[in-house]
Amino acid sequence: MLGSVLGDADRALRGSLVDGDWWRSVRVVLVCAPIIGLATGSYSVDDPARALLMVYAAMKMPVLVLGTTALCVPGFFVLHAALGVRRDFGVALRGVLSGQALFVAVLSGMSPMIPVWYSAVDLKGVAILGVGLLFAIAAVVSLIGVRRALRDRLDARRAHVVLIVGWFVMYGFVGIQMGWMLRPFVGSAAEAPAMFREDPFTNGYVVVYEMLTGVR
Repeated sequence: MLGSVLGDADRALRGSLVDGDWWRSVRVVLVCAPIIGLATGSYSVDDPARALLMVYAAMKMPVLVLGTTALCVPGFFVLHAALGVRRDFGVALRGVLSGQALFVAVLSGMSPMIPVWYSAVDLKGVAILGVGLLFAIAAVVSLIGVRRALRDRLDARRAHVVLIVGWFVMYGFVGIQMGWMLRPFVGSAAEAPAMFREDPFTNGYVVVYEMLTGVR
């Protein structure tokens, strides 16, 4: 089983997973995403009791990736219909799902860097920005991989380029708020480990803006 999943992860890296069944991409996410969660949840884990946060983050990371995907699929279909390429939706959907598998495969490979980064910084905000940078790198690799995988399977009409870019914009927009609602993924020594915070339905975009600009 594990060997088969690793084989699918390898096919995602090579751009050939798009030709397989959609569930192969999903199971790569289900296996690799918890590894990312364990790494991101390791901040401020200085005693066994706080290790529970790592378990929580490992459980929530597949929900973040696949939940965001599920919320974006209807809009992706509408874009295909609006641009007159609805018949290509099945191939494009397998392409973006293989992109999710590629994303988690790349990010799980980089996840050992996260605890190392945590050990080198003192401020939680800086720790989160470092994790965000790794997520951004994995997202760019995923974008390139999806474009490469679909290049030979769909014609080169501008609509498909717009759709792929549109998918990643939607995914990023929804993913920020989804990640904020599912927090904490990065713990704090001042707060007890918890599956969710008490105020999940606040605005994650405002928080990201304040973190990047320092404006409150």
